[in-house]
Amino acid sequence: MKKIAVALILVLCLLLAAGCGDKTEEPAPQPDEEPVGADWRTWGIIDGFGTLNVGGETIELCACVYDNRAELYYDKASQELYRTIEYPDKLTEQEYGLAKISFEDFNGDGDTDIRVSIEDEGGVLRWMTWVYDSGEFVYMDALAYPPVPTDNGEAEDDGMESNMLADIPTVEDMTATWTLADNLDDTLVIFADENSLYGGEFTHTAPDGTVTRGKIVLESFENPDGGVEYWYNFYNEDGEFWDGLAVSEEPIGGDIYMGQGGEPHFVRANG
Repeated sequence: MKKIAVALILVLCLLLAAGCGDKTEEPAPQPDEEPVGADWRTWGIIDGFGTLNVGGETIELCACVYDNRAELYYDKASQELYRTIEYPDKLTEQEYGLAKISFEDFNGDGDTDIRVSIEDEGGVLRWMTWVYDSGEFVYMDALAYPPVPTDNGEAEDDGMESNMLADIPTVEDMTATWTLADNLDDTLVIFADENSLYGGEFTHTAPDGTVTRGKIVLESFENPDGGVEYWYNFYNEDGEFWDGLAVSEEPIGGDIYMGQGGEPHFVRANG
């Protein structure tokens, strides 16, 4: 009987030691190492659950957060990896203990994005955001927080492209009714997205009465010289590009200039 009891204790210890594991340990064993018939979610240490709505597909996930990555697994009994998200830099020990993961549409394009945030009782200290783009999750500097301070208090890119979150206007800053500068019958109405600072919707009414509606999405593009530009791009309800607005560090005033050449030029209807 003693031998049987010892064997049972050893099996229980092995089960408790598996899963995502403690945050100081290596990642969980792969599915082929799992105890047969066990639901890993009942004994694994999971840091978050969420739903991705991407590319017309809905995926239920659970996540394990580490100091240099987040591992996303399908929310089902067998442990199957969906995606690994690599951080741009390793978290400190203190940040690691405060790390959380969330799944929302942060750039307003209709697809779910991923954010790892560092939060304490005083609020958010830092976050990193990956947006869904053509089947991949891409780290986006413009949706990171906060800028890295230098000795003189200015923002530093810390080896990455410049962090513009604190500098660029949000869609809420543009929320208004705008009219074409030389034709008051051509109107553009911009609405902010309550779930995203950098996403929104628009309605454009042409002088002939044609109405175009769609989404506003913050996107980044790499230039041939290696520099990065950020644009608020406007897509109609069919997902087709309608027009774009280059992001500037200047606050939104009474004018917005669309397109590469600054046309069309819209002014606030209320001045």
